[in-house]
Amino acid sequence: RIGEVLANQSRFWVGETFGFGFYRAGGLSGAFLFDAERAGIDDRVSLQLPRGQVISADCVFSDTLCWFTVSAQEGGSIINYCTVIARDGRVLAVHSATDGDGSWLGSPGGFCPAGKALLAPTDNGIVRLEAQAGSIQQTRTFPDTEPFVNPETRLYAGSDGIYAVTPHEIRLLSIS
Repeated sequence: RIGEVLANQSRFWVGETFGFGFYRAGGLSGAFLFDAERAGIDDRVSLQLPRGQVISADCVFSDTLCWFTVSAQEGGSIINYCTVIARDGRVLAVHSATDGDGSWLGSPGGFCPAGKALLAPTDNGIVRLEAQAGSIQQTRTFPDTEPFVNPETRLYAGSDGIYAVTPHEIRLLSIS
């Protein structure tokens, strides 16, 4: 047993070394981390959850970082948020985008952690993202991957490259 959360109001994900979760019940909301090796929940994560209705949420992990994405209906728009959280609970960076705007966060999903970076599939190929000075910066693009990925592609790291998975095929991409 690791700890207690709000029944039927909490959602959580588990990485290899730690996990992340959030809850929302009426006007009460919060986020928490937990370690894969010991009991206890750290609910001191200072995360600003969107005010609108949460439509979807996902999370991917490296050994030291959690990349949390959430989409919310706010007024007449859907806004996508990505928050980078360190294993010790510090929020390192936050980014938001309007759903469908063509950016890496305009269609969230399919993300793959790579050390301290995140790889994201876009219509223009895979992009590398990093938390820098409180924001998420696109630090590299891989335009040669454009024919093989789109925003609906899911990326998975393998020992021999990146696997790009769509509903119809799986491709192994080697990025140099």
